[in-house]
Amino acid sequence: MLRIRRLAAVSLAAALIPAWAAVSAQAAPTARAVAPSHTTTPLMLMRPATDDPGLRGKLAPVTGVVPGLTGPAAQRLVGPAATAFRAEHAVASREGSQAALAPAATSHATTIHNAWGIFPGSNADTGMMADQSIVPNLTLSGQEFLYAPTLKAPDGSCAELTTAYTPSGAFLWAWDWCVAIDAAKTVPLNASFVSTYTTTVNGHPAYTMYEAQSSAATNTWSIYLYNYTTHAYDLFYRQSGTDQSGAPEGWDVYEVYTTPATTGANGPYCSKIAGDTFESSHIQIYYSGAWHAATTSNAPGLQPIPSGSALGCSSLKFSVPTANSDWVVAN
Repeated sequence: MLRIRRLAAVSLAAALIPAWAAVSAQAAPTARAVAPSHTTTPLMLMRPATDDPGLRGKLAPVTGVVPGLTGPAAQRLVGPAATAFRAEHAVASREGSQAALAPAATSHATTIHNAWGIFPGSNADTGMMADQSIVPNLTLSGQEFLYAPTLKAPDGSCAELTTAYTPSGAFLWAWDWCVAIDAAKTVPLNASFVSTYTTTVNGHPAYTMYEAQSSAATNTWSIYLYNYTTHAYDLFYRQSGTDQSGAPEGWDVYEVYTTPATTGANGPYCSKIAGDTFESSHIQIYYSGAWHAATTSNAPGLQPIPSGSALGCSSLKFSVPTANSDWVVAN
C-alpha cells in the first residue's frame, strides 16, 4: 500500500489508511514447481527455516486459503486516504524514483511520512520470502498509521503485503498494485491468527510470507502465508496485470505516517510503541533459478542509519543483525 521513492538507503513513501473490507472467496492455487512458476505438478513451496526442525529442507504444499475480508467494501472504507495516496503516487511517478527522507509539510501541520528498509533491485526477480514480526495488540490513535514490515517484491509484482497498525487495531492486508490500485484484503492480527500463522522468531511472534510470480504470461503474483498448525502454506492473495507502482525495485520496510504537534517533535505513535520491536528476518529473493539471501548488492538500503526523529520517534533504535537479510526497529 505504499509507493517507495528510493534514495540509496532510505525513501519517502505515500500514506494509506487501512480499513475493514469484505472478502470474496479466492481459488486455491492449482500447480507450481519448486521455483516460483506454475506447472502441471502439485504446488509445492520452500519450507521456512523457522518450521519444525524435522521438516526443514523439505517442500511444503499449499492446502488452504487464509480467511479474511476483501472486495469493494475495502475500497469504500479506505475512502479519502486512497485519494491522497493516488495524488502522491502521481507526483512520485513524475519525479522518478529519487527522493529524500524528510518530513512532508501539509496545510495543517508537519506530517512525517518516511520509511527505512531494503529495496531489492531489478534482477529478473520472481519471488521474495521473509519472517515478519507482529505486535498483535497494538492500536494507534487519531490519523496515525504504521506499516511495519510492509513488503512488495520487485520486477512488476502485483501485490504488497503489509503489517498494518491503525486506530482500528492491528491487521495484515494486501494492496493491489495491478488492477484496483487499492486495498484488497484484510485480516485482523487476533489470537486466531497468532495461533495459526505465527511462530516465535528472535523472541517475537512472526508470520512467514512467500510472494511469487505464479505466471509470467499474465504477470500473476501470489502471496502465501505459512500455516504453523498444518505445516503447509495457505493462499493469502493473488492478482494479475501490469504493475502500476512506477517502481522497478521492490521494498521491505518500516513505514510510518504520523503528525507531531510541532516540527521535529515525536509523533503520538512513539509512546504507543514503547517497548515494541519490529523485525524482518530471513529475507530471501528468488532469481537466476535459486533463492538468495538479501544482501547489500541485491537489496540495497539500511545504510546510513537514520535518526529516530526522521521517522517521528526520537527513541527508535535501528539495527541490521545480518546485512541485508535482517533488520530491526526497536523503541
